[in-house]
Amino acid sequence: MKNKVALLLVAFKIILTLAIVSADSITPGFHGISIGNYIENTEDFPDYVFVSGGWIGTGMCPLKFIGEDGKIDSYYKFCGVFVYVIPQNNFNETKLQEMNTKNNMGGEEVKAYFDSIGGKEVIESVNTYSQVPVVSSLKGIKNYYEISLNEVQDSPTNTVNVRSKIIYFYFLVPIISLVIIFWIIIKKKRRK
Repeated sequence: MKNKVALLLVAFKIILTLAIVSADSITPGFHGISIGNYIENTEDFPDYVFVSGGWIGTGMCPLKFIGEDGKIDSYYKFCGVFVYVIPQNNFNETKLQEMNTKNNMGGEEVKAYFDSIGGKEVIESVNTYSQVPVVSSLKGIKNYYEISLNEVQDSPTNTVNVRSKIIYFYFLVPIISLVIIFWIIIKKKRRK
């Protein structure tokens, strides 16, 4: 009986270790792409401070200010990023910095605090990481959000795909090669 329990515990540890090891790995045949997220209308809310954070908590996913440019900073791929607007007169920067130093403060606690000071969640799920096949020309994605204090968004208002210019090389080289081949064939036929 003791051997079975010990064997079960060893198997359990191996399974947990494999899950942790594979958490940050990239799927074979794929590569990560950059995702930029932007709030387009921050100037419509001059009396508010924009803050982003993650569900995992302030240890791995710290709270970050969103500047006037509206750019939401990048996060670890499993953070589950959200964005809050907080009235400037209720905002305490020192408290925010204290929350970032507490590694055990979870996303629910952060949201509860923001709600208690009159903050409003405006974006509930910001995508900060994606993978594409190695052969894909997709180099990055830019997501744009047009926010409102009356609704919580879960997807961007507008998305722009940034493509690598190398895709044109793959089309241009065969076309140029065909033109050269036809030119050589026509030139040889004229000599005859």
